[in-house]
Amino acid sequence: MRKILFIILLSISFWGISEKSYSQSLEFQYTTYINGYWGEWKNSYYYKITGTWQDFVIFKDNVHPSKYLMKVAITYQPYSKKEIKRKTRNKEWFTYTGTIEYFVCSGKNCKHRFPCTQLDLQSWPYDIKSTSKEYYKKTVPVTVKMDKPIEKKGNRTINIFFNNQGIGITL
Repeated sequence: MRKILFIILLSISFWGISEKSYSQSLEFQYTTYINGYWGEWKNSYYYKITGTWQDFVIFKDNVHPSKYLMKVAITYQPYSKKEIKRKTRNKEWFTYTGTIEYFVCSGKNCKHRFPCTQLDLQSWPYDIKSTSKEYYKKTVPVTVKMDKPIEKKGNRTINIFFNNQGIGITL
């Protein structure tokens, strides 16, 4: 009886480990930068992030990542070891450039009274249908600041600035 109980408990623990390692998508916390002010940190609840530090997407939970809400691609230019040590010691941000893709509403069924030309961060993240004809994809340049360089492993804070606004993400 003890052997059977041991095997069952061992199986359950291995199942739990495999479930956690299967999914590469992570929940995250975010804040928005609007008109020169950072908002409060919020939990992403129904949204996840997946990818690498250089190329990642934010998408709705229970939806395939290819139907993303936002995609960030960073142009990677490595820092020297000396520069990494200096910036880490002085608690300076690591700055990169890249692009961000997001969807804006252009139709009459938008939640706004008029078509949008940039991302509405007041109500971000919000549900979109990337296949809908009322939404179109927009790609703009970004400046990305991280509290750790891309070369370092582990969780981090990422600030993404574009169109005089921004999004902060922490993992």
